Amino acid sequence: MPAPLPPRANRAPLTRALLLFVLPWAALTAQPNTLTPEERAAGWKLLFDGHSFQGWRDPAKQNPPNDGWSIEDGALRTRPNPKIKDDLITEELFENFELTFEWRVDPGHNGGVKYLIQSMNCWASSELVPRGVKGSRATQRTDVRPGEKLTCNNAGLEYQLVDDQRHRDGKDPLSQSGSIYKIAPALSLAARPAGEWNQSRIVLRANTAEHWLNGRRVAHLDLQSDALKQRLPSAALYWVGVSPIALQHHNDTAAYRSLKIRAIPD
Repeated sequence: MPAPLPPRANRAPLTRALLLFVLPWAALTAQPNTLTPEERAAGWKLLFDGHSFQGWRDPAKQNPPNDGWSIEDGALRTRPNPKIKDDLITEELFENFELTFEWRVDPGHNGGVKYLIQSMNCWASSELVPRGVKGSRATQRTDVRPGEKLTCNNAGLEYQLVDDQRHRDGKDPLSQSGSIYKIAPALSLAARPAGEWNQSRIVLRANTAEHWLNGRRVAHLDLQSDALKQRLPSAALYWVGVSPIALQHHNDTAAYRSLKIRAIPD
């Protein structure tokens, strides 16, 4: 006589296992850079259409033109070692939002998504060097001299994207994937290996910011915290400000797609 089935409550792990198998498969087969009818009804909109810079400060129309970004295989992609290296910025400003996006980095590489941006700084040098390094000079974006390269960087909160296994930032929770860079640590290593696509989510409302990575909440920040004030002394601006979204150019290879955003109440 066959053994009886276990009680229904004891069969839940099998049900969860089947769901865990089906849901990732469904996510992988979803068409990138599109919205479902349900997402549209819930107020989501695309920040990237998969084939143009519409909605972004078009790199080709800047002065001087930015040569650090391209669109390849339905993704916004950084070009290493450009003459002009700056972040890709949305034309629209946002306050209290939920942002989802997919990303991947090449082995050993780094990127980021920035929000609540407070300032932009530019500096020029013969090579792409960090600000303040000997030989660099603070400047305006339109003031690039012959033979110089330009780096412009946005100061704000950053969702860190990095190859946690190979890049030096992967050794510190404050700079691992999903962390609020150098402010709130990643609580777990949730990123997939370099070269694979990851799903991320930023939730910003009232005085809190949350980072999610591949279905896990990996970082949380009180925007009135001492940690934020110590890192960014002008952080009080964040509490009432609005800001564009920026994709970081770290002079590494990173790709971004399926950027979706919706406004949420306080």
